[in-house]
Amino acid sequence: MKPSFILSFAHWCAWLPILAVAVVVSLAPFSGGASQGIPEWYLVLDHALALDEGQERSAINDAYRLNLYGIPTQIVTEGIGLDQAQSNARADELRVTHGIESAPGADDGLLIYASIDRYDRSQTFVAISVGAQTLPRNGLDQAALDRIRRDIVAYQLGEGRPARAVVYSLREMIYLEQYVPPPAPETSGWRATMQPVVTVAGPTIGLAGIASLTRDRREDRGPASPLTKSTLGWSMVTGALAFLTVETQSTIGVLSAILLGASVIATAIRLDQKLLPANARILAATPRPPANRTALRPDRSVPR
Repeated sequence: MKPSFILSFAHWCAWLPILAVAVVVSLAPFSGGASQGIPEWYLVLDHALALDEGQERSAINDAYRLNLYGIPTQIVTEGIGLDQAQSNARADELRVTHGIESAPGADDGLLIYASIDRYDRSQTFVAISVGAQTLPRNGLDQAALDRIRRDIVAYQLGEGRPARAVVYSLREMIYLEQYVPPPAPETSGWRATMQPVVTVAGPTIGLAGIASLTRDRREDRGPASPLTKSTLGWSMVTGALAFLTVETQSTIGVLSAILLGASVIATAIRLDQKLLPANARILAATPRPPANRTALRPDRSVPR
């Protein structure tokens, strides 16, 4: 084997890792541009050319974010004349045929479809299709999706702005999914039975406790006065009331427990100050000044 051939072979072997990395990087956007395996160019298919460059980029970014949050999303526009019912059916069809889901059979994707008549732009319909497992996601549930259709999509279409209907809908979905907590579960069992009772009894107990503590605070009592026992008793009542109001999800009961607790804390602070001895002295320590060294020296002027 000739030395020149060996050098050439070694040279190409050195370049092989670099070429492999370049191929992987170049194919990355097409093999998994979004977290669920949907490439970036596939997030928005604007066949009707309804989005300008900025709107398309915004829609791509928002769809990508929803993919990162675990909701596979795609936006499709088509320049064909369909009514609302046909648009809804077309959106469901495209979501299934395009495989907008986290895994085969997961049925957890979301697709926004816009049908725009090429000859009559006023005939524009937007449909939002979701899988059976897509919702709820925090504040993004079926009721919220219906509000988006009614308050955002219908309004923007009425103003003749289908692009804004798509972009604003995506933004609202992101907000609801990320920043709105899921609704509290409905009460059942003993919690549902006790909820109306706590709603009525909570304010009554709170007002009674505040009135009792206020009346006791007006009287001057010693360390063994009933005020101490009253404060301790109402603090226990506050804890029990807070537990019941939270468990039964009674808003007015929670407010009553908060007000009663604030009154108990104020009474405890005032009681602590009152029980402080009247002749208690507060000692303040100050640093001692340095000694006068000259005064300690012997006076040499005095004869011995």
